[in-house]
Amino acid sequence: MDLLIILIYAGFCVLIFKLFKIPLNKWSVPTAILGGIALLGTMILLMNFNHPYAKFSKEIYAVVPIVPPVKGIVQTVEVTPNTPIKKDDILFTVDPKPYQLKVSELEASLVEARQDARQLGAQIEFAKAKVEQALAERDRTRTAYNRYRKGSKNNAAAFARQTVDDSRQMYLAQASADAAEADLQRVTLAYESNINGVNTAVIELENKLEAARYDLERTVVRAPSDGIATQIALKPGVMAVPCR
Repeated sequence: MDLLIILIYAGFCVLIFKLFKIPLNKWSVPTAILGGIALLGTMILLMNFNHPYAKFSKEIYAVVPIVPPVKGIVQTVEVTPNTPIKKDDILFTVDPKPYQLKVSELEASLVEARQDARQLGAQIEFAKAKVEQALAERDRTRTAYNRYRKGSKNNAAAFARQTVDDSRQMYLAQASADAAEADLQRVTLAYESNINGVNTAVIELENKLEAARYDLERTVVRAPSDGIATQIALKPGVMAVPCR
């Protein structure tokens, strides 16, 4: 490029000298050379400043890699290389069956948990009745035991065996009352375990179900923006593994 500019300037000088019949002497020739050096130097400097160049160049493209958001077998690939695509166009799909089964399982568990939460009130009443029954049985057995114990003092031979049996029965009745009270406490805690009026077990299953539905939706991968599909590495039947 520089050599071309110098040759153009030399040709221009020859044309000027011949057109205006300027004599070639010690004044005209150095003036043309010095003028050319100044003019061409300034021109080349401005060109280098405004139009930089390098020995090597690179082409840069805005590339958005699309990776599978969920793990699974690639079912379909809807795009072909070097074809324009629009935003929200389907790029490829992952087999949704495992995620659909997970959603169905959690939906069934959520229905059961909500039913259990509604039944906790009835379970509390039932547990209270069991406590009352166990306590009444304990008191009845204790009364009988005290009666036989007093009788054994008057007739030891007649009441010795009965006293032992009543003592054992009273122990079992006491253990039954303790178990009934523990069960009542357990049901009460489960009934009172809630967040903003919703049972915590129900909330936990609702969150898991929402996550499962989100994964199910992501089995269909769509284009995030307009563009061109350049390199496509996925094929139907291969295992898609999301990047971590």
